[in-house]
Amino acid sequence: MAPGSIMKKCGCCNATTGIPLGARCPKLRRPGGGWSRAHGSWGYQLELPHSMGGKRRYERRCGFPIADAAREQRDHIIALLRLGTNDLATALAIADTVQERLRRRQVLPTVEELRRRVSTGAALNASVTVEAYLRMWIANRRRIKENTRTSYGSHIRVHLIPHLGHYLLDTLQPEHLMAMFDSITEHSDYVRRVRANGTPEQKAAVRGQRATAPATMHRINSTLRKALNDAIRVYRLITVNVATLIELPSAAPAKPLEWTAERVRAWQQTRTLPGPVMTWTARHTGRFLDAAREDPLYELFVLLAYRGLRRGEACGLRWIDIDDTAQTATISQQIIQNGSTIIIDTPKSRAGARVIPLGPAAHTALRRRHHIQQRQRTTRNEWTDTGLVFTQPDGTALSPAKVSIRFHEITNAAELPPIRLHGLRHGVATRNREARVDTRQIQELLGHATYAFTEDCYGTTIPDLAIQAAELMAAQVPHYIQPTPTDSDPEESVALSVTTAPALSPVQRR
Repeated sequence: MAPGSIMKKCGCCNATTGIPLGARCPKLRRPGGGWSRAHGSWGYQLELPHSMGGKRRYERRCGFPIADAAREQRDHIIALLRLGTNDLATALAIADTVQERLRRRQVLPTVEELRRRVSTGAALNASVTVEAYLRMWIANRRRIKENTRTSYGSHIRVHLIPHLGHYLLDTLQPEHLMAMFDSITEHSDYVRRVRANGTPEQKAAVRGQRATAPATMHRINSTLRKALNDAIRVYRLITVNVATLIELPSAAPAKPLEWTAERVRAWQQTRTLPGPVMTWTARHTGRFLDAAREDPLYELFVLLAYRGLRRGEACGLRWIDIDDTAQTATISQQIIQNGSTIIIDTPKSRAGARVIPLGPAAHTALRRRHHIQQRQRTTRNEWTDTGLVFTQPDGTALSPAKVSIRFHEITNAAELPPIRLHGLRHGVATRNREARVDTRQIQELLGHATYAFTEDCYGTTIPDLAIQAAELMAAQVPHYIQPTPTDSDPEESVALSVTTAPALSPVQRR
């Protein structure tokens, strides 16, 4: 293979024949023989490996402002071609890749990148765009839950394609991802500012737009990371997953805060929530259940408030899952909602498939629900036997969204501090913590995947428990100085009293 040559050309033509002069144009040289800086541009010519049919082929490119730029690209192509020196098929594939990229005016792969492709057997000329790949990837995903598919599709449609879709898959870089997340953050901050202090026109412009939280950005990156892992492992299109190379701000889940009397008073004055995740006290939950006593969904709310089921798990509960003798319920399916479509699916995770004790309140509510449904069966002309515990009046499946809507209607009518329906589940964990139930039992009751999540989420939810822990710790200190309240200047006359704890035994000293 010839090393290739560097030349300077222009677009001038012979005045008589109209034939391009190319490198023969006299204006390319100064009177002293040097190259003219103002006329023409630099280029290179390079012979590539013969085509499959044995035909010779060349690569010629012009338009470089200086000779070094043309020489740099020529040398880069030569370095790429040398990777296929010992294998004809690889050499031809590399040459095809170079020609295809240059023809499409796309960036050439780096030597290191192409070397990894050659060593791993990945496709060398994978010039698919991120958009084309992501659309193909989500269409070919078969063994995923519908709500997962919906989540993936939303991330791809709303964020990944608009920001990254135009890049070639194998040229995607970490800085492209960081630019996307910076843009998402800026837009989210703008939406929050407008909603708080914007003009009516600005608020109308962002109506329907959602601010993207850090946790959502982590999920967006998780979707891309999974897609790129498949591009490496399944489709062999790339060799590096750039989604694993970026660091996003921490998005630890917010811990639930309980609606203490002080927080309720502050909310009533400002209408500002103390935190993103709020939970009721036992008294609040009792007021809600009293207000919902005559509602058709009362028994479902009892199950959520006492046993902490997820909304979809309660909607998907079947009579065959209830053991009336043992007073247990088996969580074996859930109902999820994709737009207006109701889908029956398996539990959220492996830990979500569980058997829970009902207890007297939930068991009584389910027996009441059974009597109500039996009356509905006999009084209606049309009844759809779905086998579900909680249904529409005609027996068809209950929409999870309608459960949430009704919950908020009852909450507002009872003038209770606001929580999400999921907050009833948080309340179950809180009440169990107050009752000193072991964290492992709480984990199993709620169907959390890990013990650590349960402990981290509910370890410090209850103020009274934290105060008791502080008092127990203080009681172990042998001596402490206790300031005595005074109206005088604390710098000059603070009265201090020393309290002596009882003498410690030898065992206590150790």
